[in-house]
Amino acid sequence: MKGANFLLTTYRGREAEAAREIKEHLARLGDQASKTFLTDVNGIVLGNTSLDPLQVSENLDSLAKNEPWNMRLVLRFIPIETEVETSLEQIVKMVKPLLSKIKADESFRVTVESRHSTLDKNDVIKKIAALIDNKVDLENPDWIVLVETIGNWTGISVLAPEKIFSSTKSKRS
Repeated sequence: MKGANFLLTTYRGREAEAAREIKEHLARLGDQASKTFLTDVNGIVLGNTSLDPLQVSENLDSLAKNEPWNMRLVLRFIPIETEVETSLEQIVKMVKPLLSKIKADESFRVTVESRHSTLDKNDVIKKIAALIDNKVDLENPDWIVLVETIGNWTGISVLAPEKIFSSTKSKRS
């Protein structure tokens, strides 16, 4: 899974089809050589694109609004900014440089999705939150500090909420 810069969610048992679908979308956007990696977690596919994953998220949102019939299996597309081996120390070390995006007057939320890992979510949240002096807003944060763990692999991002593509949100708006 080394080299992933996005994570996508799909329906259980439809991972291979969702991987083909995202590769088709990425090809339409200009990346003919994207890669996808099936995981041992139901509904989760990792991947790598040469495109900016933040821009891909915006483009997928536009596609879902304009051509909803073409967005059947990709439920969420989550940009990954950095990846590390799963350990509390490595996660904290790698998240620090990403936190500079959060301005003094902006709020944040730490979200940890841990799959096939013994990592304690609350420990991760406490360690990361201790690095940030800003206001916590669990409902409507300006920034989401996102930690996605699958076994020994962890992807980390600090994202504005709109940079996480959700097909259900796109089709509703």
